[in-house]
Amino acid sequence: MRTKLLILSAIFTTCLISCEKKMVWLNPDDPEADLSKISAMCEEKYAECGYIEQEFDGKMRKFFCGECTQEGYECKTYNRCEDIDECADTTLNNCHGNFECHNLDIKFDGKPFECVCKKNYSGDDCTPETRTKECVDLPENAEWNSVSEITQTWNGEDWEPSNQGTFNEETSETECRFKCKEDYFWNDSKCLSDTRTFKCTGLPENAVYNTVDEITQTWNGEEWIPSDESYFSETPSTTECRFKCASAEYTWNGSTCASNGSSTLPECSSTSSTPCRDSTSGLTWSARASSTYTWQNAGTYCYNLTEGGYSDWHLPTIDELRTLLIADRVKNNCQVSETNNCLSSSCWSCSTCTQTGTQSSSGTGCDSWGTSYSDGHYSKFGETECFWSSSTKSDNSGYAWCVYINNGSVISLNKTYSINVRCVR
Repeated sequence: MRTKLLILSAIFTTCLISCEKKMVWLNPDDPEADLSKISAMCEEKYAECGYIEQEFDGKMRKFFCGECTQEGYECKTYNRCEDIDECADTTLNNCHGNFECHNLDIKFDGKPFECVCKKNYSGDDCTPETRTKECVDLPENAEWNSVSEITQTWNGEDWEPSNQGTFNEETSETECRFKCKEDYFWNDSKCLSDTRTFKCTGLPENAVYNTVDEITQTWNGEEWIPSDESYFSETPSTTECRFKCASAEYTWNGSTCASNGSSTLPECSSTSSTPCRDSTSGLTWSARASSTYTWQNAGTYCYNLTEGGYSDWHLPTIDELRTLLIADRVKNNCQVSETNNCLSSSCWSCSTCTQTGTQSSSGTGCDSWGTSYSDGHYSKFGETECFWSSSTKSDNSGYAWCVYINNGSVISLNKTYSINVRCVR
């Protein structure tokens, strides 16, 4: 009996070693069983572990196919050794925070799983990663304010801050901001020019622009100024849309340039009746006043004048009055002008504001005023003497500019003097 037990023990030990290698353990309680047949039955059932029941030698018997010897595996359905999913059970792993759990087929560092950093995390503590990124979507006519690349940090879902450019006039070293270049402004979608050239509009019939038909407009934050809508003004402008009636044949009545019948007026000359029309300038002139007037009273006289059915007379500016001179040097070169906003003493010189005068050596007057005529040589009306303009001397308000026809010159006189008057419209 002792010998038999020893033999069985040796057989069991041999089988134990063999089956362990195959992950199959045979039942030691059945000494009569053919161990190779029991091993074959476990393999036939694809059993790697646990107990199976099988008819054997006409009897139902229970056989032990072995245990799961590899750490991280357990005996599961159909006596199979299956990997334990430690990552599905937080009590079986210590991967928390920015780590994620990975199951292993081969044990690593004594564990059947490992903790690795989630995407875009790194280091022993799996801290969020950072990266340098170029800013994008810079609009036309804009510039970065004040960096063109930023450092982004992973927030678990996305990189922040965004590298998409946004309009902001406050500088930043950490965000992608842009601002419009100089002379441009932001209109909520793009950088537009602060200025633009625009055509004037609203020119009535029988009118002409005075003096430009397009202007430069500036954006004030709400609208373009000045307006491109034209308005009536006889004062020329290069910065605003202004118009005047096309000729003296038309008069502005508040809404249109209406015919005033001046086309039937005679051409101004030494023999013409008045009112008359000067076709060269387009101006209509009244008769010479029968009396002389001080400058103040001259303006009042023209304002109250009714002649030829017209009542819109005014005292002529120095520019208008000068058109009556037949004196090219003065008409073309004298700088005294209300249109050019030059009405001071510095605008006058003997060499430009007299027809034949000679500049003095001191440069402040005339050595000679030139030839003087008493027959109206320099006048379209063939007249002589001095006539008032409405233009005040800008550096001495007690004086006003006038035309002295005898020698074909522009001069200034004290406003208290009484001289000739001819009105214009």
